[in-house]
Amino acid sequence: MTVYFKRSTGEFITVSDEYIHAAECDESLDDRPEWEQDAIRMTADVLAREDDGDYVPLPSRYDIHEYSVMERFCRTVSNLKVANDLFRSITGRGAFRRFKDAIRRHGVEDGWYRFRDEEYKVIAREWCEENCITWRE
Repeated sequence: MTVYFKRSTGEFITVSDEYIHAAECDESLDDRPEWEQDAIRMTADVLAREDDGDYVPLPSRYDIHEYSVMERFCRTVSNLKVANDLFRSITGRGAFRRFKDAIRRHGVEDGWYRFRDEEYKVIAREWCEENCITWRE
């Protein structure tokens, strides 16, 4: 799935692989519900106009690097014992689950979510700047 921002309307459009396939195959949409027909038509519009600059893809989860965000959070924790445990929790497979367990165990869950939200805002502001889109908070 990819989410696009449509500059001309300010809408966010979600495009799935299934809808891309349906839009590219030009198959009849009559047997699909109206909402799905609309989604496939919108997907066809995105595909047809992707290069004209009206549709801008949002950062994907691979662009956001949540692991790096978790590392930066660990560096902000002043209690060294807690910080070290958080760093250990993000090592190896299962890091995201262990990290969530550790922030709950140490009572820093609210701090993590505030930190993560601020990091997401930074990412969003940078994306807006890169794409010449006005940032509004």
